Amino acid sequence: MFSSVFRRDYHQYTNNNKNIITHIKQYTFHIIYTLILTILQWVVKYIKPITHFMTYHTSTLLITILHPKSHGTVTLTSLNQIRIDPAYLTDESDLDTLVNAWNQSTRIKDTVMNKCWEILPGSLYKVYSSLSTWWRESKVDEEVIITYAKQFIQPYFHYIGTCSMISHANQSNSNEEEAVVDENFKVIGIQGLRICDASVFVDCISAPTALTCASLGYILSDILIKEEEEEEVR
Repeated sequence: MFSSVFRRDYHQYTNNNKNIITHIKQYTFHIIYTLILTILQWVVKYIKPITHFMTYHTSTLLITILHPKSHGTVTLTSLNQIRIDPAYLTDESDLDTLVNAWNQSTRIKDTVMNKCWEILPGSLYKVYSSLSTWWRESKVDEEVIITYAKQFIQPYFHYIGTCSMISHANQSNSNEEEAVVDENFKVIGIQGLRICDASVFVDCISAPTALTCASLGYILSDILIKEEEEEEVR
């Protein structure tokens, strides 16, 4: 994680300074980065006390934004290369959401994890961030959260919606054309085929998809049982 942040900050600095020296620095840095990452992976994998500690004596509290307002871009460069800019946290509302979620998570840390020692962001990071933002007019606590999030943010996503469902109660001409399955999970236009997974979602939900998919499975099982009972009656 530390090496990833270091790499990200370095590339952000060098992206607008393309010359021979910059390229040499980038390749040198990539070698150093790979070496550090390999050593860390080897240490965690083969030194048993560290492996035991990382496996059984650490916990992670993740804050995610499943409905971000920030939207990135995908462009094709003159060299026919794809350039992806995710534009993470560029919308102010995402920063507000992140700060609110962070403040809520503090309650969890103070209760469930009150006997734990916080590694990241930790006291040293808070002191560093406080010193680097003391001259700003905004709240230091919020600046620490935002700075930390921007440096350590990672993508979090679920593939959904490729076989979007339509409900007969809310169907219209527009979404009827886009729908792949109906409200009974039947693929429209194909007999004997159903789809029941995250691909039937019509939009991103505000939670991980596993439990919702399990619920869909229960709903489909009820549908199949009822259809079987109706068939037996006939």
